[in-house]
Amino acid sequence: MNDPIARLRHADPAPESNLAQISSNAWARIQDGTTAEPRTVTASVPSTEPAHRGIGRRGILAAGAAVLLAGGGAAYAAITSYTKVMQVVCLPDGPGEQEIITPVLTGDPIADCASAMESQGLSPIADPVAYGKPSYLYVVPGDDVPTDVEPLTTQYAIDPKMVELEASVADFVDGGMAPCRTVAEQQAWAQGELERLALRDWSVRLADGAVNDHDSPCSTVLIDNDQSLLIHATPADDTFSGGTWELADELRAQISESCLSLEEARAIVSKALAARDAGPSHLTTIEDQDVDCARVDAEIGGDIQITVYGPSTTG
Repeated sequence: MNDPIARLRHADPAPESNLAQISSNAWARIQDGTTAEPRTVTASVPSTEPAHRGIGRRGILAAGAAVLLAGGGAAYAAITSYTKVMQVVCLPDGPGEQEIITPVLTGDPIADCASAMESQGLSPIADPVAYGKPSYLYVVPGDDVPTDVEPLTTQYAIDPKMVELEASVADFVDGGMAPCRTVAEQQAWAQGELERLALRDWSVRLADGAVNDHDSPCSTVLIDNDQSLLIHATPADDTFSGGTWELADELRAQISESCLSLEEARAIVSKALAARDAGPSHLTTIEDQDVDCARVDAEIGGDIQITVYGPSTTG
């Protein structure tokens, strides 16, 4: 079965997830696309550790997201004209080989596939080659690359800064979905993220009617399509602004309010996930030696997606 579309259908990229614990207002906002991330990483091959079998999903902003092109190939050029969920489809070749789908975790599809397959106890793809089509990135053995696509010739298919920006905007720990911020506080946070990521062509804008009042004391931030972060005023119960997600509260207290190494923070996340039936989840760690302390992004987009960034040691 070498047809990628047929194999994709067989792999079932959108399995059902148990999201009963999420409030209807929060879920509606999640469905509207509130996912995001921050900062350039020195990404060695990231480790991926799901607490439950099954690979999560994440929406990646493709249009205006500095997608890196491979020699101007038509397949990769097409990605820049789409703003849809992007995932990495790992298609090994061989009898009994299992095909899996993983979120775009770092922007490097080959590394993301290798980590995801290792976490599932699967053999890595031999001689892996990546290529792209709208909404999906594919990693296949070199002999299985379709003749009508141009393989990726750079490490990243999507700029890691955009991957992190999207995770940060969707983060319930201390990111865009953190407990209730006023519009002014959210503006300051959003501007700080753009400066931290050196996204100099981006801006922060207020949505029409983005004024805090008694009925809408909180705010949310979304990635807009014109290289801007858009701030909305929201009711206190319209997101998790009341601090009702215990997992995010725990990670905030134990990681964000401390100064830990990457491995120390990862151990805390693993323990927190194991201690509760949180539903399908996916943990990624990315080494970042340019910071002193680990940081964590926790988002929900079908599955729970947690990314920990940080140095190998502190001090």
